[in-house]
Amino acid sequence: MTKAEFLQELERELAGVSAQEREEALKFYREFFEEAGEEREEEVLRELGSPHRIANLIRANLGTSEEESDCNEAAQTQAEQSAPETSEPHAEQSAQAPLPPLPAAYAKKPHGNSIGWVILIIVTFPIWSGIVFGLFGAVMGIVGGVIGLAFGSAAFAINAIITLLKGIPELIHHPFTGFFNTGVSVIRAALGIGITALCVWGATIFIPFCVKSAKKLFAWFSEKVGL
Repeated sequence: MTKAEFLQELERELAGVSAQEREEALKFYREFFEEAGEEREEEVLRELGSPHRIANLIRANLGTSEEESDCNEAAQTQAEQSAPETSEPHAEQSAQAPLPPLPAAYAKKPHGNSIGWVILIIVTFPIWSGIVFGLFGAVMGIVGGVIGLAFGSAAFAINAIITLLKGIPELIHHPFTGFFNTGVSVIRAALGIGITALCVWGATIFIPFCVKSAKKLFAWFSEKVGL
């Protein structure tokens, strides 16, 4: 049995599992074969045993119902009838083979270079910590500046509106001065409201962007150190 045949048969065995879990399992074992390399493909196949055994382990970890298991058993019987030469030898090997690594959803994927990454992170701590804290300070400074500008603009607009209301009676007694003050107050109010709205709009874009970037950075870090 080749790697491709193993993965195809495993996909048939997992017919009763949800599509997401099935894809995660297949992706994990593809990566497992790729990390082992072509020169160790036969060794990996011997260690894993039959796809039927792997599928049973995955279903056991998922707690699949009996009805789904029956469906998978029927699919396995049909597959064995169509290709008895490839299934039986691995079924015999599966009795003595060690437990294979389970998909990443049920067991953590081994990372051979995790220790190296941890050492590198510790050694370079003075460098990357300064960069991280500098970026964090810059982000907080931008957020604080935007918030301050928004509140300042709102106060500017409120003051302009109050001045406008107070200047309405002046339109009667001093029309020229009243119209001038009214125009200036309207412009001030428009600027204040516009800048406040712009700050709020910018915050709704900038803050989610920072949160998503932080999550991606943490996910990358966790993957490298094997968390």
